[in-house]
Amino acid sequence: MAPRTLISISLLAAAAFAFGQTTPTVYVTINKNENLSKQKRRDLADSARDVREQLKKRNSVETAEDRDAADVLVTILDRRLEVNETGTNDWGGALSQTHYESRYIVFFRFENGDTIEESEIALVGAFVTWKRVAGVLAKDAEAWVRRH
Repeated sequence: MAPRTLISISLLAAAAFAFGQTTPTVYVTINKNENLSKQKRRDLADSARDVREQLKKRNSVETAEDRDAADVLVTILDRRLEVNETGTNDWGGALSQTHYESRYIVFFRFENGDTIEESEIALVGAFVTWKRVAGVLAKDAEAWVRRH
């Protein structure tokens, strides 16, 4: 065989092998606890939507539209915003300034067959948004899928 033919066959075989590999699928849902308020359900659904959007930007996983067809299930269990006072500047008299720190926290669960892991992500700072937290969660989900 000519070298060109061998290279062509090798490239076709590699492409066929890569095509045969399936990309893991992830389904994102929310905590279905019936005791949750409507506002809490909306907040969790908003975070789930953000995580789905962020997962679609990842190359090594795909989002699943059907829970039963997914390889991994990501459940958004809770989210909350904590605002804590971090200090006060007092310039005497009536002039003072209070500083606050915002902490965005999302609690979640990863499931893959018999493997279940619950954790949380907390980001602190002035420029943190729920979408940014969802991006970190999507990155963690992608890494978790690779490990399991």
